[in-house]
Amino acid sequence: MKKYKLRDKYKSYISYDYWTVTEEELQKLRESNDSSDKCIVASFEQEKDLDRLVHDKDPKVRSYVAFTGKDKYLSILVNDSNEKIREIVAHQGRDEDLDILVHDPDWKVRAIVAECGRDKDLDILVKDKVASVRKAVAEPR
Repeated sequence: MKKYKLRDKYKSYISYDYWTVTEEELQKLRESNDSSDKCIVASFEQEKDLDRLVHDKDPKVRSYVAFTGKDKYLSILVNDSNEKIREIVAHQGRDEDLDILVHDPDWKVRAIVAECGRDKDLDILVKDKVASVRKAVAEPR
């Protein structure tokens, strides 16, 4: 019987009971409408699941998809309506995402872009209207 093991980066977020699951257990989680179950499913990083969950209505579920750091999903989530999702995308530090997020309407997202330290972003964000963003620009790298 095939077993799936949770990646270490999720272990502090997911109950120990789900660190290893069988195919049957994973299938039950897939069929659930519970957001917590969907987050567990996303944590196993199976492409067929992530393809579906990247469009889930619950931002918590989409955040787990973003946390995978997989390019295919970051390219979708960079334009997410939820600023917390865009913050996770910015933390991944992909150039193509930072090119978009440097102009994000949310100041926290822009501050994360500044923390990534790309010169071209810092040149833009040093003039930001929000002091916290300018402070992030000034932080030593």
